[in-house]
Amino acid sequence: MSKRTSAMLDIKKGKNLERSLSAFAKDLSAAYGSSAILNLSMNYANYFVNSKEKETDRSFAGIGDKINALIKSTIVEGNVSKESIEEIENIREEVKARVDAATAFLSAFENFNYVLSRKLPNKEYEGKEFDTDDEARKILAYIFEDDDNIMINSKIQRVISELPIRYTKGKFFDIIETSIDRYTGAEKKALKAFAYMVRQAGMIYDVDNMQKLYPELADEFEYFKNFEFDKATKKQILTESVKLNSTIARCSELTDDGILVMEVVNDLYAVLINWDSLNKEDAELETEMITFTNESFANEDRSLEEFDAKMAEIFTKLEGKLETVYEDLMSYEGTLFDVQNRFVKEASEFGYKDKYDNLYKCSILKQGSLFADLNDLEDTGLTETADLDKLKDTLKSEFVRIFNEVDRSVRRGIMAQVIGSIPVYFENRTEVMDYIRSSLASCNSREELVGTINAVTEIICE
Repeated sequence: MSKRTSAMLDIKKGKNLERSLSAFAKDLSAAYGSSAILNLSMNYANYFVNSKEKETDRSFAGIGDKINALIKSTIVEGNVSKESIEEIENIREEVKARVDAATAFLSAFENFNYVLSRKLPNKEYEGKEFDTDDEARKILAYIFEDDDNIMINSKIQRVISELPIRYTKGKFFDIIETSIDRYTGAEKKALKAFAYMVRQAGMIYDVDNMQKLYPELADEFEYFKNFEFDKATKKQILTESVKLNSTIARCSELTDDGILVMEVVNDLYAVLINWDSLNKEDAELETEMITFTNESFANEDRSLEEFDAKMAEIFTKLEGKLETVYEDLMSYEGTLFDVQNRFVKEASEFGYKDKYDNLYKCSILKQGSLFADLNDLEDTGLTETADLDKLKDTLKSEFVRIFNEVDRSVRRGIMAQVIGSIPVYFENRTEVMDYIRSSLASCNSREELVGTINAVTEIICE
């Protein structure tokens, strides 16, 4: 049953706002704190198990030491201060920067792999003849086998990203601009997310920062960016493919490790900013598990068997608590959005701005990306024509630069990945079919056709 406190009812009616905004903030802060410390107990334990089973990448080893030290001083010893909150914020930015860089490298190397996979012979398809119209019909049947438009559009995007692109640069830019125009009157954050997605797919990165964080990956990136794919021999393609697959695996490990670390960081951050409202007595079991995990990191002799037994003991006792906590939060968050949309001015006037900023951050961490930007809470307005025009000009100049830096095959691969990442722009099923058919028919070689069909077949068979 949904919670309905007197403070929540008053906020809904716009009554007694000074009292109700204060009371509600305290209640919601306690709920976020309860949820966060419960999640931290689980994610921190999971982080320890993974660290034991697989040596965490060296890129995050130092960060892990910082996290362990901070958890000991705050949750274990109870010394939460403004400085400890600033420290976890700094740690979060460090993790975010590392994962952003690793993700960017992964996207780039997958683009290069897209090119290489279209130049390699495939023994599985040796001697097999293809009718491109028949293959196009198979793909179309897969895309439209669902009635759900969201699923259909998702399939179109994935398939398009694997098909050869034969657009001119002018047509490509037109599609980008049309996609940007769809954000007219939308939230600025949505436009920002779109721009980030396009840049990731388009290999538009802050390479200088990536170089500082992962110099060896930056060297590999520069090597493949300057590699002349169209002039390479079959032997060179095979050699580079092996090297590239190894590099992709390395980037995947980095992002996976980063996700494990960020789950812990986000939970710890939410616990610390809600520390004063947290019911410490109600969180005794969670604190016990966190303390045991913290000690386990420091105790090299502690076995996984001993750790697993402790986990089973505590989490059995906590069974069902997560669902209860989340039910409370669902009730509270509707009111939080009310405050955000209707009473921001009043919250500020009564001196509650910082408190509500922290609550909005918790909401973002709970509902959004693990790596969501928490520093632009003020940027909540709607897009204007100037915002769209500025992004169009910026992206065009960025793409012109990257297109001039890479091989023709890579340029086409970039276009394919970008087109596959943006909202679907086809008007009907016929346009989708025509695009697929013409794309397959335009393959320059058997290797390109086979590589494309193989990639799409893997999607269909998932």
